[in-house]
Amino acid sequence: METINVIEKILNHNVRYWEFKTISGETNGISVWNGKIHKIANSATSSFSIRVLYKNGWGFASSSLQPAGKTIENIENTAKTALKNAKISHLFSKRDIKIWTGRAVKDSVQTNVKILPSDIPLEQKINLLFDYDKKIDDRRIKSKFFSYSDVEAEKKFMNSEGSEIEQKEVKVIVGTEMMAEENNRRETNFSKYAKTAGFETTAHFEEEVDKAAHDVIKMLTGKNVHGGNFPVVADGDLTGVIIHEALGHAAEGDAIIHGESCLENLIKKKISTSINVVDDPTIEGLFGSFFYDDEGIKAKKKYIIKNGILENFLHSRETSATLGNKSESKPGNARAQGNSMPLVRMSNTFIEPQDYELDDMISEIKDGFYLKGSRGGEVDITKGTFQFYAKECYKIKNGEVGEILKGVSLMGNIFDVLKNIEAVGKKKYAALSPGMCGKGGQDVPVDGINPPVRIRNVMIGSN
Repeated sequence: METINVIEKILNHNVRYWEFKTISGETNGISVWNGKIHKIANSATSSFSIRVLYKNGWGFASSSLQPAGKTIENIENTAKTALKNAKISHLFSKRDIKIWTGRAVKDSVQTNVKILPSDIPLEQKINLLFDYDKKIDDRRIKSKFFSYSDVEAEKKFMNSEGSEIEQKEVKVIVGTEMMAEENNRRETNFSKYAKTAGFETTAHFEEEVDKAAHDVIKMLTGKNVHGGNFPVVADGDLTGVIIHEALGHAAEGDAIIHGESCLENLIKKKISTSINVVDDPTIEGLFGSFFYDDEGIKAKKKYIIKNGILENFLHSRETSATLGNKSESKPGNARAQGNSMPLVRMSNTFIEPQDYELDDMISEIKDGFYLKGSRGGEVDITKGTFQFYAKECYKIKNGEVGEILKGVSLMGNIFDVLKNIEAVGKKKYAALSPGMCGKGGQDVPVDGINPPVRIRNVMIGSN
């Protein structure tokens, strides 16, 4: 209560809105490269931040919770700094800032964990990576890299509405990257498994290690692709990247406000075939899941596209209030890396499955490609154009999957792709796509669980 009293004394009569957030936790990282320890690292954090809205200016300041015994003094000074920054910001502001406000929330939540990472000895985590390494014994694989990391964090949030929220979060990531070489040909492959869960996450990765090794060797035989416009089937991994990068970022409310999105004037208009695209941070265990966002808003499933109609944008408190007449979405997608300023971000973003069998999606193509996995790419959300890179490419001829080809690029405009999705696979084919999404110098965990899709006509190019 002393913390709230100090903040209220400084801020309550001066600002329209304030929030106070603390985060404390520990991160561990281990990696093994070619059978040897590459890195063992541990870091701890204990910090807080204060953000205030004074008239039409935001102010922000953060600090460490140390040293002990001076916490209240530190909070008081940081609140004064945030207020000063907000007042200066207001002087130069050319915006009429609106802010969504609601009822006070008091809650305490935590990740459902079977095995806490902190209960597992360091030696066991290291041996896990060595076990992965020993499984791969093929002369063609010249480089093997395995990594493990875990995060246990506790976040506390308070604001001028009277909210008091405590969240305990656990995440675990395991990954591998391999390089194979033969006959002057070199290929790389990688795989990652990440969950909002405990050490039990690692039990699911052994099969991925075997698959990564098998696939990178298979890639050595791939031939060049003759590009052009073709029908394609994209697996869930590649579909996830397309939806996240080309559609999801364009649906973020701050991009709309700044005039940087191709979706700006299309709310409630048909932009695709009859598909549903959602952003859902409530799915237990997914890497991008959370209970409350970094503005104290409870997580909720939202439809970006529903039955082909652009239904909603993703919002913070500010973008929700500013775009209230253009989108019905409430806030709930403001996220921050650590104690940074919250930005509008995705969580778990994906196409909802439909009723197509994968074999049927492929069998109906006379001349096209089956694309698997993703190596990233580039996107211009203002124009809606993109170029993504598939890990694997297979020729489809008369409904049959043929030889593996070299990885290809997928190019085009997101509206053309959305309007050319003619089949969406069943849930059983859906693939996770965990990763760290960068924006504004911050990285936050995201995920998706996308089914494969068939796209009627898209430009294919050789890498």
